[in-house]
Amino acid sequence: MELSISWPAQLDNKCALQLVARGRVVRFEQGRAAIEIQQYEFRTQSSTPGPRLMVN
Repeated sequence: MELSISWPAQLDNKCALQLVARGRVVRFEQGRAAIEIQQYEFRTQSSTPGPRLMVN
């Protein structure tokens, strides 16, 4: 699974950040999922907003 989150803090108080994480679903019940994050990175966020959650 890959997900991206708009991070509330900015880089140098100027540039929006996005946390991109990849992992696997370890539990799913009642419409909620728990994932084990295996890899993550912060990226600078483009001015055009994209989807907030992508499931592959």
